[in-house]
Amino acid sequence: TGGSIRVDEGSRVRRAGTVACADIDRMPDTADDLLSPTTADLLVSVGHVYGEGDTEMVPVGMLRVLTPTMASLDGPLELRCADYFAVLADTRFPSAWVTTAGGSIAGEIAAMVHSVLPWVEVLDLTGSQAVTQSQVWTGTIGDAVWSLATAMAAEAVFDPIGRLVLRPVPDGSATSVWVLDT
Repeated sequence: TGGSIRVDEGSRVRRAGTVACADIDRMPDTADDLLSPTTADLLVSVGHVYGEGDTEMVPVGMLRVLTPTMASLDGPLELRCADYFAVLADTRFPSAWVTTAGGSIAGEIAAMVHSVLPWVEVLDLTGSQAVTQSQVWTGTIGDAVWSLATAMAAEAVFDPIGRLVLRPVPDGSATSVWVLDT
């Protein structure tokens, strides 16, 4: 019924915000609840319904439910959510992850992401042939992915439909080619 999603090109987590659901009569309290913060993903879109009933929608983001809250017993359920990079940033390696030298950095990033989010498509738009250095990772998967992307002069970001995109770091000199005014 409402909410807001912030899109921030300067952050690792590019899309985050809240979504309000008025027709939920209780808090999700088990892992198998539809809007459980451990398993629920929302594809948030914005669009327009034309007079004749046609609908035009544009995805804003594939978002993971992080926390549900209810202001009162009969109030709307508010879901705090963020793109999948928030999941990577919150997930620690269960044991040391060993990267061997000479492999594809993009391949190593994909392996790390798939260890947590196996369904996520990884697109490499860099054309980079950069190879890995021998390293042992023990922190968060998000930090490791970001570090590896930086090593190939790229950034690792989730697009509006939930794909991880490895793309060259923008240099800021490009001019806008389109404007969305809504």
